[in-house]
Amino acid sequence: MRRWVHVLGWLVVAAAGAAGGTVPAPVRVVQVAPEVRHKQYRLSAPEAVINVLEVQMGGGVELASVKAGGQMAARAPLTTLLRQAGPGALAGVNGDFFFGSGVSIGPHVIDGQVVRSAARRPLVGMTSTGKPFIATAVLEARLLTRRGSI
Repeated sequence: MRRWVHVLGWLVVAAAGAAGGTVPAPVRVVQVAPEVRHKQYRLSAPEAVINVLEVQMGGGVELASVKAGGQMAARAPLTTLLRQAGPGALAGVNGDFFFGSGVSIGPHVIDGQVVRSAARRPLVGMTSTGKPFIATAVLEARLLTRRGSI
């Protein structure tokens, strides 16, 4: 099965259009696979280059999230993360900022399991039915001790 690693870039362009700005025509378009297209945009004010992966869900494409070496506190180049994701990985996007140790600043979920939580941080994700969403993560937890719960 083909895989795709961590989506984030497309939100930048969508947000620019939603905020009343205009989205320029891409300066480069590469068909990575039948369901995946890489587009590059250049903005002049502010000056920026935005790389976007458009993914048509279904047809064997799935989204995945990986951590370097499967560890919480580790860093690796995106090319290494793609190799780690497996031979079917098509493309990748660095989807979060991280501390110097490699721990993600934002929340991180892999295969439905919370790997890192962060209080009130925005996140991008997919529901179990494949619907994309943008939300703010709020951690609700209970600590169980021998004397009861807090």
